[in-house]
Amino acid sequence: MARTSKTPGRTQELNFFSLGEKSYIVDLPGYGYAKASKDKRSDWQTLIKSYIAERRSLKRVFTLVDARHGIKDNDREFFSFLDTYAVNYQIILTKIDKVKKTEMNKLLDEINRKIEEHPACNPEFLLTSAIKKSGISEIRDLMFSILGLNQNN
Repeated sequence: MARTSKTPGRTQELNFFSLGEKSYIVDLPGYGYAKASKDKRSDWQTLIKSYIAERRSLKRVFTLVDARHGIKDNDREFFSFLDTYAVNYQIILTKIDKVKKTEMNKLLDEINRKIEEHPACNPEFLLTSAIKKSGISEIRDLMFSILGLNQNN
């Protein structure tokens, strides 16, 4: 069981979700918009980087980016870290329902330009809305596909 909240920064530890004997989804703390001290966010960065750097069995890292804000400097710093360790990662754009349809193409073009600098980034990003419940099944299907599992396992 994992705690959820509307307040950013509630995930303050690694949460492991088993998908069978050999596969896990691991939820890591997000430090971009968390309402936490700089020291606490720095501790999270250290924890995240240590975990990722030591896990050669990682299939893919999904990084959540709020569509209202786009890719920020701290995201790009994290992407560079993932590039350094050649960790395949993919962006999940959240809260797409909060972006005006007229602004969506501009946002997607901007993200495409920024990720060109990041060789380990999967160029296909996922669009999600918790309010409209869109994109969730696509993420689930992709995760199971990456792990070589079917959803009945």
